[in-house]
Amino acid sequence: MPRLIVQSEEQAGQIFNLKGESAQVGRINENEIVIQHKSISSHHAEFILDGNDYLIKDLDSTNGTRVNGERVKSVKLRRGDLVRVGNIEMIYESEFAPDVKPLPDISPALNLSGCGFKGLPAHFKNASLIPKILSGSESQSIGLILGWIVFVSSLFYYTYKLFLF
Repeated sequence: MPRLIVQSEEQAGQIFNLKGESAQVGRINENEIVIQHKSISSHHAEFILDGNDYLIKDLDSTNGTRVNGERVKSVKLRRGDLVRVGNIEMIYESEFAPDVKPLPDISPALNLSGCGFKGLPAHFKNASLIPKILSGSESQSIGLILGWIVFVSSLFYYTYKLFLF
């Protein structure tokens, strides 16, 4: 059964079950949902059954009706909506999940066959700071040079340590 749970400090935790075709909310006892608060009009809003859930309709109230922060005249409620009448905030709960729209079908006129990767354009230039990987013989030459540098550096380092300390 759809219901409203008051979140505002003044009346926190108060629950109003929505049943029947419609229910009016307001400050006076003529309403099905009576909330004694100065920010709520005598006949503030009306909840009207629409399928499994309710829609809320503002009855030209002084302080207005809001759903999820937006001022509304009439809107269908979905589970979890934050409803505000005057300065009183309530959560709308329902056992029904909100309607989900299906994804549209892919149009047969839409041709995606040309979207495949065909390599880089002829004018493309690499902006990377790391150069292109070298070919096999170039990388072997550089590796050999780096190896010799490490070897000679190590030889000098250990000779220095051996004779000076």
